[in-house]
Amino acid sequence: MDLKKIYFKKKATELMVIAARCNSLKEIEGVIEEFTRRFTNNILNKKNKSVSWVNRRSKKLVQYIHAVNSIKESRFLQKQNTETLSPKNSWYEVFRFAPDRLHEIDGSLKENIDDPYNKNIFYIGKYIPTRKLQFATNADDIEFSKKLLAIKDRKIKAIEYFTNILTGLINQNGKFIITTVPSSTQDNANAIDIIAKNLSSEDNFNIANGSAVISFYESADKKWVYESDTNLSVIKRIISLEKKSTGGVRDANIEYKSVSINSRWLDVIKGKIILLLDDIITSGTSIQACKKKLIENGAHRVICLALGRTVSFV
Repeated sequence: MDLKKIYFKKKATELMVIAARCNSLKEIEGVIEEFTRRFTNNILNKKNKSVSWVNRRSKKLVQYIHAVNSIKESRFLQKQNTETLSPKNSWYEVFRFAPDRLHEIDGSLKENIDDPYNKNIFYIGKYIPTRKLQFATNADDIEFSKKLLAIKDRKIKAIEYFTNILTGLINQNGKFIITTVPSSTQDNANAIDIIAKNLSSEDNFNIANGSAVISFYESADKKWVYESDTNLSVIKRIISLEKKSTGGVRDANIEYKSVSINSRWLDVIKGKIILLLDDIITSGTSIQACKKKLIENGAHRVICLALGRTVSFV
């Protein structure tokens, strides 16, 4: 099989999918070689192309090369264990593309690395609180924020919108557990649990459902109604907290003490990769507390993804 001929015809995004699925060093080096060829051709064949166009394309191709090299190093040049495998080199286990490329899907996936428990925390787009929407000027941010609000109201179209985005982001060959930051109230599920359930129900995903949602159905007013059991979720709220949006305290220690790993999952999560979902991240205390619990109880790696991140200014 001539890999060069196969790779030559592939789009850049398709090559990234191939890179994530490569089973040998030869295959992934072929992907790097193809991206390098495209980079060289872009520099040499400038005819009828503006300087800015060539520079933009060169920058993208360099990002692809770095991303595939990261996969190569992580999967084939390092020992696959907790001590030697850096969390920074393992996004491919969950995502189809390197985080710096995901802006092509929908919105921009950014990374926050303020402290050790913020490693591998991502968000898709900006969330503007309702009280600030009237001052917002970016139409895309306004529309995105409204969709996030509709999620909390379990609106079908909004949930399907974000489910489709995540379906495009997730590595179909990845094997991991998907769970969510629990509701601030004991024994309650969130609409984000419906999305987690949706993703784990896809036939071609090797994703275990660690959410609280068992099943859901459509109501007459175009909302999802769900049946849930918080004893089935990986993370459970054991002490109810006041919602932060209504004045609840943003304290990492309080958050940490208010959540626990359900006993049925204690053995299951050991050595596993976890995708931890949340709808909106503001200070990050909730998602950090949940991630810390998972790691302390033996999870191999926890990659966190929020649908939106609250912006402090418009």
